[in-house]
Amino acid sequence: MYRDAATATADEVIDSVRRAITPATRVIAITWVQSGTGLKTPVKAIADVVAAANRSRGADRRISSVR
Repeated sequence: MYRDAATATADEVIDSVRRAITPATRVIAITWVQSGTGLKTPVKAIADVVAAANRSRGADRRISSVR
């Protein structure tokens, strides 16, 4: 989701998740704080990315987000 935790930005993480979504994606699981780095994940913004992706999917193809 990021190259370096020390310099990671919310935009970098969000863009990484957005680019990783494919037609086969069904679940995105994230944690609010990365235990190894302490980086706080932009959970709401990622949920918004998932919601946007789901708008163009049928009910049987929607992505679930686990937080």
